[in-house]
Amino acid sequence: MKTAWAWMLLLPPLVMTLLFFVGPVLYLLWVSFHAASPSELYGTPLTLQNYTAVLGDSFYLAIIRRTLGVAAAILGLCLVVGYPVAYFVALLPARRRMLLLLLLLFPLMVSNVVRAYGWIALLGRRGVINTSLHDLGLIDAPLDLLYTTEAVVVALMTILLPYMVISIANTLTALDRRYEEAAQALGAGPVRTFVHVTLPLSTPGVASGTLLVFLLTLSAYVTITLLGGPRSKLLVSMIYDGVTAFQWPHAAALAFILLALALAMTAAILALLRPGRIQGAGR
Repeated sequence: MKTAWAWMLLLPPLVMTLLFFVGPVLYLLWVSFHAASPSELYGTPLTLQNYTAVLGDSFYLAIIRRTLGVAAAILGLCLVVGYPVAYFVALLPARRRMLLLLLLLFPLMVSNVVRAYGWIALLGRRGVINTSLHDLGLIDAPLDLLYTTEAVVVALMTILLPYMVISIANTLTALDRRYEEAAQALGAGPVRTFVHVTLPLSTPGVASGTLLVFLLTLSAYVTITLLGGPRSKLLVSMIYDGVTAFQWPHAAALAFILLALALAMTAAILALLRPGRIQGAGR
């Protein structure tokens, strides 16, 4: 009886997932193996040309390298900035910690479009930064701060930083402080205690924050388009360009290449950080 009730509860979301997620993804995969058609969604013959044309083109390979480079830069900045903030948050009393976490959640309630236009107001040729530097006599001509890869990195880092901080802070808060006390009682200093005790025990939070930041970076089309412009396109931008040009098979192939990169990097991050060993799933 319990098994029947469990299946009755599980069946509706399972059917919805198969119909509205798995089904469209499989259909998109099918589309990616067809040639383009001027009159239909895709042509009849099956082909691998959409994939070979991307992986054999130096232009697209440069886009892929830029995508991974930008994601790595954002991930590194979020980790370097976010871990100390998360450690500070975890040391606070419960009431103050909750208030600070709420403050970190507030930026997530603002649309990414609004925040991207805020960066445009700051970095534009007549934006706040260029105007202030010119008024101070530090520059004679506006700096090219907007429509650069650096603008995308800085903007996405500030947008995604709360995900890293909250993920790590929750893990650090749940740590048993007796481990640190035991290490210090055995003669380990603060640095050695952090390196050999606190940091390894916080890898589940680091892994979850890293995955959130990395995967959201790969799909952040709006921020990349508004701040990067045509000179700093990433793989997600090329997918959108393929869709707007009605090159559905080409866009589908690019989407699955991006998915393959995301899955490969996810596996690499989990293998490197090995959060399962902390949770008792491995050694």
